[in-house]
Amino acid sequence: MSVNGRITVISATDAAWMLADGGGLRLQDFQPSEAEELWVEVFWHGLHYFFSGIVEERPGHGPLGQVIFTQHRLSVPGPPPGAPFWLVTPSEVAEIAAALRDLDRDVVGRRYQDIVDRTVTVYWQGDYGDEGTRNEVFGYIDAMTALYDRASAGGHGVLNLIA
Repeated sequence: MSVNGRITVISATDAAWMLADGGGLRLQDFQPSEAEELWVEVFWHGLHYFFSGIVEERPGHGPLGQVIFTQHRLSVPGPPPGAPFWLVTPSEVAEIAAALRDLDRDVVGRRYQDIVDRTVTVYWQGDYGDEGTRNEVFGYIDAMTALYDRASAGGHGVLNLIA
């Protein structure tokens, strides 16, 4: 069984009511009104480390620390309890978009090597060892940068799901 990451662009209206509701039943019935989403497969944990420098499943410092795990964890009632959704508000999307554009690829490369060398531990660590996977992961970073740029330009929010 694998746990995949999905990043979905949502309207500012949807972001506002999710933030006000804390998730709740409305999140359980949520259907995104925006069509854009990105599946980052099993690499969400490594991406979080690349951006934030931490491996714990919690928000990191600054905008890059909020790309995967944010300050706005939303819960869906019922089984499974505490479904892992994280909301990025439109103003936070704008901050993250700017930070992703300025991302230091050398730092990401060093953190990638930390995973390969097992200096740090992330889920599905064994998948990071070859050049093809490295290219795939850097492709996700490029796709996330583009997604956040488009979301920011449209004044949208983002909803992250790890499931």
